[in-house]
Amino acid sequence: MSKNDHSLSFSLALGVGPKGFQKLLKLFGSAEKAWKKSSPEKYKEAGVGKVNFAKFDAFRKTFDAQEYLGKLRKARVKFIPYGDKYYPEQLKKLENPPIGLFVKGNKKLLLEPNAIAVVGTRKITSYGRQVTENLASELCSAGLVIVSGMALGVDG
Repeated sequence: MSKNDHSLSFSLALGVGPKGFQKLLKLFGSAEKAWKKSSPEKYKEAGVGKVNFAKFDAFRKTFDAQEYLGKLRKARVKFIPYGDKYYPEQLKKLENPPIGLFVKGNKKLLLEPNAIAVVGTRKITSYGRQVTENLASELCSAGLVIVSGMALGVDG
C-alpha cells in the first residue's frame, strides 16, 4: 500500500475520525506508521479509546485497500488525502479537516480560489431542487467552482 492508501483506509475506518487521525499523524509521523504500528495503548494517547480501537482494528484486519482502489478507478474517482498538493488550503485550516476527499472530475479545480460548497437537506422539495439548480448554474456562469460532497439530497 502507498502512503495515500493508508490515508484512504483511515478515511473509511470505523473508530477513528478526522480529529483522531490528526492526532495519530502527530503521534506516529505518518498514516502508514499509524496503520501498521497501532496498539491500544498508542491509540489511547491519540484519544482513541478501547471500544473505538476495537472497531478500527477489526476494520484494519479485513479491509482490502487495493480492492477498494480498483472500485474507485472503475468509477473514475480519485482520493486526495490530507497533505496532498491538491488538498485545499482552506480545508487544512479547519479544526478537524477531512482525512481526504473523493474527487470525480478535474482535481485541479480543488485549488480554485473561487470555490463554493453546496450543502443542504436530504429531503429536498421540487422547489428547493429548482432553486438550487438555478443558483448553482448562475454561480458557475459567474466563474465560481461548485464543490459538493455528493451526499443524498440537494448536494447530489
